[in-house]
Amino acid sequence: KDANSVTVIVNEKSYTLGMTPPIQPNISINLGISGDQWTACVSGFQEGIPKGDRSSVILCDDIFGASPIRVQKLGNLDGMHVRKNSLHDNWDDEHGYYKYHLGEVLDGHYRITAGSGKGVFSTVVQAKDLKAGKNDPEEVAIKIICNEKERYKSGKREVSVLEKLSSADREDKRHCVRFISSFMYRDHLCLVLESLHMNLREVIKKFGRDIGLKLTAVRTYSKQLFIALKHLKDCSILHCDIKPDNILVNGSRNLLKLCDFGSALPAGINVITPVLVSRFYRAPEIILGLPYDHSLDMWSVGCCLYELYTGKILFPGGTNNGMLWLHMELKGPFPKKMLRKREPSQLNTLTRTLISMPLMRI
Repeated sequence: KDANSVTVIVNEKSYTLGMTPPIQPNISINLGISGDQWTACVSGFQEGIPKGDRSSVILCDDIFGASPIRVQKLGNLDGMHVRKNSLHDNWDDEHGYYKYHLGEVLDGHYRITAGSGKGVFSTVVQAKDLKAGKNDPEEVAIKIICNEKERYKSGKREVSVLEKLSSADREDKRHCVRFISSFMYRDHLCLVLESLHMNLREVIKKFGRDIGLKLTAVRTYSKQLFIALKHLKDCSILHCDIKPDNILVNGSRNLLKLCDFGSALPAGINVITPVLVSRFYRAPEIILGLPYDHSLDMWSVGCCLYELYTGKILFPGGTNNGMLWLHMELKGPFPKKMLRKREPSQLNTLTRTLISMPLMRI
């Protein structure tokens, strides 16, 4: 049109936007064209289409409004202001989780058949391996890590841990989930794992809510968990987040495996933080800021076994202080020898208070 307008073509129909300040004449923007051509995106238009199928240039205002609308900034186009988005925006939600679709094929290899849940840093889906070999499992679980730098680093550490555990258990008898492979897909790190049926939290809710499971089942699960702990110790790995949600069972519910090694650490590396391990299964030395080792996983397993047998949480504290209160209510005050394991300059206020407490039961 003229120097103060832009022609926008939508399905072979043209519309004119008034522009201020003026822009170069004869600039046309065609909606729905991908590749190196311009593509406009209006509110509600092209929703659900992967951004890889669009152009990188997006007009985000509604051109069908009654009055002329300013276009947001993308780059330097002589006064034309449009906005630039990164490629992964349309694949992820606002928190960086991948927005998958049933039937979608990941990496040309795995077809998503069902969702399996969402964790703090990842989404898990069930998938069918389209290129499975004769001895390979056809059904797998894929853990899709959030698209965020720190989460990616955590995912790479988890891959390293899983590879170490799997290589030390060639016969698959140590009750840790089997790692198959990993790959990158649309800027997301994906971990391919063996597929299991449900987690122990679901088992308790379905078969033992408030009453627990039969002793024979608890005994079987206990033995398998201790074998897994022995394997972790032999590999010098701390799981750091054992809880019923991270223990999976097969369809027959006679075999369990530890999963979710996203928080795992090499033994001997003490990251002093009061939020390591989920709160109900958190050992007191973590809360107190004391050095810890494989015993923190043993504590978590003990809490899980109590929950399996009774159907109730052993230490349902609402805060770390509440957790310590429940610990002392059951076992009495912490030994001062234990509390003095840290240097005086490193003791937090809570630890100093506990040291000064008289040796009496709460």
